[in-house]
Amino acid sequence: MNKEEIRKALRIIKEPITVNTTTYHYFDQENYDKLQRVYDNCQWFINNEEQLIQNIEYQQQELERYKNIVEEAIKYLNDCKKTIENDKDYEIEDYLVSASILLEILQGKSDE
Repeated sequence: MNKEEIRKALRIIKEPITVNTTTYHYFDQENYDKLQRVYDNCQWFINNEEQLIQNIEYQQQELERYKNIVEEAIKYLNDCKKTIENDKDYEIEDYLVSASILLEILQGKSDE
């Protein structure tokens, strides 16, 4: 059904019907209003579906990018750990250089 057919159906079910002088209502006003709100909400999602999908895809890309940053940082820290374990002369300056490089990795990736 297209939008106009749905609107027409909503108008029809709002109107009472009379059978053998007895009037019946499909919905009372409160329930009809609820049905109308449900339809309007569904229509909003349909109209905004493309934007929602784009937002979800963007968020997935960002998540992947951050995962890559964390993986690279972990790899670098593991390399530093091995270097420290194997080099007994590792000094405070070396720690500062390692920390500085790690910071560059994190900042460089997050600024892209």
